[in-house]
Amino acid sequence: MKKLFQMEICFLLIIFMICIAGCGNGENVGQSQEEQSSVSSIFVYTLNHDRDYISRMVREFPVSEDINVLVIEQMMEANEDLFPRKTELLSVSVDGSAATVDFSAEIAGIDQETFLFINELCAISLAQGVAVQGEKISTMTLLADGQPISGFYQYPYQVHLVDYAAEENLNVDVLKLYYPDQNGEKLHAEYRLVPLIEELDKTMIYELFAGTEDYSNKTNVIPTGTEFLNLSSTGNTYTIDLNAAFLDNRQPETTTNLMAIQSIVATLTEFTVIDQVKFNIEGQTSGMMFGEISLDQPIPLNTELIAE
Repeated sequence: MKKLFQMEICFLLIIFMICIAGCGNGENVGQSQEEQSSVSSIFVYTLNHDRDYISRMVREFPVSEDINVLVIEQMMEANEDLFPRKTELLSVSVDGSAATVDFSAEIAGIDQETFLFINELCAISLAQGVAVQGEKISTMTLLADGQPISGFYQYPYQVHLVDYAAEENLNVDVLKLYYPDQNGEKLHAEYRLVPLIEELDKTMIYELFAGTEDYSNKTNVIPTGTEFLNLSSTGNTYTIDLNAAFLDNRQPETTTNLMAIQSIVATLTEFTVIDQVKFNIEGQTSGMMFGEISLDQPIPLNTELIAE
């Protein structure tokens, strides 16, 4: 009897241990599933060394309490050459379509081109989190320890690349466009980072005609409704063919007309081999006046109008 009892006890112990092991395995399986569900895939955007295209890669990270902070941190790591040494991320906030990223004071040392790239990289990085909420980033504000970065007028910055965030490799370029100041005295450069969907020269004209983004300091003088029909170059001359609205809707002031012509000339002569622009109107090459300005011959850049 005693021996039988001992055997029963052993048998029960074996069953108990099996049950414990089973429960343990179940718990481990549950933990594994939980760990798997806590991993998130995000896009990390990287600017190449020549700064002419942005590539996108997928990375997996444990779910962060704030995905906005995560995507900016990963973008900074992937583009460390853009950021001054010791630059740290202080905060990220998104309010609808407006985003603000505050970096440490070191970020204040960046130049104009780098300023554009960091704004756009922040915007397309944050877009993946905002899109879930049905919003789209349209403006960015970069801060250096809570303060606007001096020397840049773009506050808030109007982003241009968010609509192309799904591209694995996006060709980009920084354009230098010219707009007159509010007094119509000088032409001032305006830098814009855009995707290169068409030829660079056509993109420059599209963007120029879209108007300035620096409304407080510059003004638009291209006549309303102006469209370019064709653009070609021969030697040192660009020929631009515009629709009739360029003549029909011009302003009566001589200075405004001069600035309209020279803003186009200044923008196109940014190409090193170009130093003058011929204006045609709907294919017509001669016999036209833009106010007091004859369009019969190519028009050179008036360098005295370019602000230093």
